Amino acid sequence: MKSSLIARPNLKLFLLGAVLLIVVNDLLVGPGTQASARTIPIVGKSGAVTDAEFARLRRHVHTYPSAAGYMRLADCYQERREYRQAMECLVRARQLEDLASEE
Repeated sequence: MKSSLIARPNLKLFLLGAVLLIVVNDLLVGPGTQASARTIPIVGKSGAVTDAEFARLRRHVHTYPSAAGYMRLADCYQERREYRQAMECLVRARQLEDLASEE
C-alpha cells in the first residue's frame, strides 16, 4: 500500500540547497572575517596585563608594526609604569600615522 502522506525526500535537492546556502553565506560574509596573523592580540581584558600577554604583544608589534599596535603597547608600558618606553612607542605610533597619511 502506498500512502500519499509519506513521500521520499529528494536528497539531491537538499544537497543543492545546502551548497547554495554555503555559497551565499560566503558571498555575504566574505573571506575577511577570519583573524589574520596581522591582527593585534587582545591583552589585558581582565585588568592587568600578564607577562606572557605583554611579551606576545611586544613580539607581534615588532613583527607587524602598526600605529594601533604601538598605541596598545604604550598603554601596556604605562600600566607597568615604564613611561620612557611608553613615550617611545607613542613616538613610533605617531611616525607610522604620518607615513600612512602621506600615502
